[in-house]
Amino acid sequence: MKSVLIIDIKTDNSAFESIVQKSIHILDEQGVTYSKICVNHILEAPIALRFAIETFRSNHDKNSKRPDGYMVFGFVSKSEDLETVVYEEFLRSLQDMACYYGLALSHHTHFESQSSPKNSDSIAQQIVYSCLDLIQLKRQLGLQSSHINTP
Repeated sequence: MKSVLIIDIKTDNSAFESIVQKSIHILDEQGVTYSKICVNHILEAPIALRFAIETFRSNHDKNSKRPDGYMVFGFVSKSEDLETVVYEEFLRSLQDMACYYGLALSHHTHFESQSSPKNSDSIAQQIVYSCLDLIQLKRQLGLQSSHINTP
């Protein structure tokens, strides 16, 4: 059975929260187990991801299952140009960790200044199936589900 860790950047935006809930519903339909952790700011998400990875790497408990994939959801309140730089750093951090650790990672973030998500069902499907496809690709290539051995 596949498992996913969800990192949710908390927000008061109900349209964005519906994407998270619809994604969870799709995971349930697909029989994928999940755990969810929440952070309060976009810059905390890569830190939480790194903490989770290191915890799973160091935990030798046979009963503890490492996630096969990771999903990060966030809503960015865009008020200044600084937020664009923060957002770019956030994305770079996630992609760096995905490549370095060999994570099946998908993510979706949304800027407040953009229009509300047009089709939350479509966005939820995209993020879930992207993660599940990456999990499947890792298995096809014979990679560990937790991480790639790093120097």
